[in-house]
Amino acid sequence: MILLLGPVRKRRKSLVVTPSIPTDGPAIRRLSERAARLLGVGIFYDYFSASDDQAAASAFAEGPEDAGFDTVCVKTIDPAVLLGQAVALLVREPVSRVVGHPRFCHLVTSPEAESVWIVTLPDEVRDALAEAPRERLAEICIPWSQAEEFHGFADPGHLSDFLNELAALAGRARSHGYGLYCHMVL
Repeated sequence: MILLLGPVRKRRKSLVVTPSIPTDGPAIRRLSERAARLLGVGIFYDYFSASDDQAAASAFAEGPEDAGFDTVCVKTIDPAVLLGQAVALLVREPVSRVVGHPRFCHLVTSPEAESVWIVTLPDEVRDALAEAPRERLAEICIPWSQAEEFHGFADPGHLSDFLNELAALAGRARSHGYGLYCHMVL
């Protein structure tokens, strides 16, 4: 189950989604980390740029941020489903066409790994994000926040913050001729 719950806050140049659920009225009750794990929101996604697949794979053990890669970290926004939906909205293409690209979530690390993987994102995704105006990113977050996988807990403003960080990463990657990758940890 993938949930985006609560506000995004900065941590060491990274984004972390803080779990929360709505209660009666406008109050928000914060969940403990243990409760968040029980709800299945313990997967971390580190989106990062690297010069090529081999360089990206070198971040397998310690993670891209600790390995010195330009990184945006987020909890709950996976590349295969939720990011694919956002990109489809951005480029006005069916999700199946976006995720059907051979480099979309192509595994660059061992398939035998049990809790850590690194996958690619196509240069077309990098370029679409890099070129997207902030207004367009905010606009797509409204329908994106209603994706079934968010279970009604996504805030378009928090999603927009994430997409703006990811777009900035994509712009820096493109300016260096780098690709985008995602390091996933259970």
